[in-house]
Amino acid sequence: MFDLPTITKMDKKRYLNFRKLLESEGFSMMQFSVYKKYCETSDIMVASRARVKRLVPEKGEVRILVVTDVQFKKMDIYFGKIKHLPDKGPTQFSLF
Repeated sequence: MFDLPTITKMDKKRYLNFRKLLESEGFSMMQFSVYKKYCETSDIMVASRARVKRLVPEKGEVRILVVTDVQFKKMDIYFGKIKHLPDKGPTQFSLF
């Protein structure tokens, strides 16, 4: 989740660059300024958090929240008065 200033042209450029960097790291927009990424393992999550920490701009606020897939599935989502199911994580598969 992030809240970056967008007052000056340079602020707007930093904001757009940060969004592009998040997307290049595999994040997708959940809401404006709220991005999510599914991590298969805790090691991948730790590495992903470290990469995001390096991308944090000089100005603004960035928060990183870790939610398990079980917790994510318990989320209530409404579009207007209509309840929707949360997004499904990627299908996992094993190779032998």
